[in-house]
Amino acid sequence: MAQRKRGLDIFGKRWVNSYLHLSRPEMIPTLSSIVFLRLQGHISRKVAPVVGPGLAAVLPNLRSFYWEFGEVDDESINVESRASFARMLEQTKLEKCSAAEISFTQDSAEDHRVAEPLHIPIGALYDPFSASLRIFSQNLTSLVLDGYVDSTLFWPSSLETSSTPSWPNLRKLKVFFNMAAPSGEWYFDGTPGEIVEQFRDHEDAKTLDPFITAVAKAVQKMPVLEEFLLETELGYGIGYWEVSYYAPGIKADWDENKDDAKKLFEVLDGIVMGRT
Repeated sequence: MAQRKRGLDIFGKRWVNSYLHLSRPEMIPTLSSIVFLRLQGHISRKVAPVVGPGLAAVLPNLRSFYWEFGEVDDESINVESRASFARMLEQTKLEKCSAAEISFTQDSAEDHRVAEPLHIPIGALYDPFSASLRIFSQNLTSLVLDGYVDSTLFWPSSLETSSTPSWPNLRKLKVFFNMAAPSGEWYFDGTPGEIVEQFRDHEDAKTLDPFITAVAKAVQKMPVLEEFLLETELGYGIGYWEVSYYAPGIKADWDENKDDAKKLFEVLDGIVMGRT
């Protein structure tokens, strides 16, 4: 009898383009005693982002959560994954949830000469992921977000049938955004060098101005906001670009390291803008 030869085991590489999903979410019972959900799905086997709101849907007394997700190698799978997350988040009612921290772990762009991948469905004119988080965040007191986002995170697109947003209870908002938009366009520009691969060190008005305009509109609808940070990493040798606000009595994140930081900031009534 011929023996079957065992194939070469590629170990973790077999999962590079797959996410773990909830196979039968309708079978999960309602769990009323859980008030906090921590989900780290970015290491080894990656958990589909849609699992986050899928689990939260059966936790009626959930008050806060921390979700961390990663991307697979196949860009088309990542696009669908973000879209699925957006659809599920829109359907999930978390009436008692007040604090959320969501991180879509991604590496900073190493080569600014290379176009960033598309993170929205082909033909989409705005990012459904960002728009869904805008709607969801209006019932929160605290939101910390890390990922690819566009202006619809803060203000609805003219193509949306959405009412004017407001965040009556939001006290803390921190957004760590990628320096490229979900559409693949760069928020920042610069002059390419022959050796230096990271050169985008200043704002591209064409793409960043609409984003900042949306931010400005949104914060006017956050009457109790005490802590705000909008930040992106420009490159390993360049530093960070940020806009931040701290109400009187609220300690800024960079206070502890201010002696070592090289800051090019304009400060007006507690609002900080510039590059570190």
